[in-house]
Amino acid sequence: MVRKQLRILACGGDGTVAWIMKVIHQMDLKPQPPVAIMPLGTGNDLSRSFNWGAEFEWNWIKGHASIYATLKRVADARVTDLDCWRLRLTLPDTTYKPHKTYALTEVSPQQQQQLALQQTPQQLNTPPAAAAAGGGVVLEGMFWNYFSVGADAQAA
Repeated sequence: MVRKQLRILACGGDGTVAWIMKVIHQMDLKPQPPVAIMPLGTGNDLSRSFNWGAEFEWNWIKGHASIYATLKRVADARVTDLDCWRLRLTLPDTTYKPHKTYALTEVSPQQQQQLALQQTPQQLNTPPAAAAAGGGVVLEGMFWNYFSVGADAQAA
């Protein structure tokens, strides 16, 4: 019963919210709990998009009554679905790999082999099978809301 009513309040910016949603996805929680946002980040694009506000407001936590009202707002909020998608980049070799990948993690050679085994015979000359065979680098990440190539993250 608790799992059906569970709601999470993410206190941070877009990166914090993405990290929390990634962990929820990795834990394979059923049903996936809704995530509300207390905007404490730099841009707060996701928070703004879902009407949680563009910036933190102190009156959300100013005294017991305010905290109760904030938690009630989270509990009563309308749940809206958010698209989730996976991006997999296959690079020919390590010279193409950026120093910091932010939301992308490197897929290990063992994981690349597993991905290659899942491919059909027609796909064997395509990534990630080619990367696994030829020493390439595979980066993978989960994304929600929008894909960013990092220019906005660098600015923030």
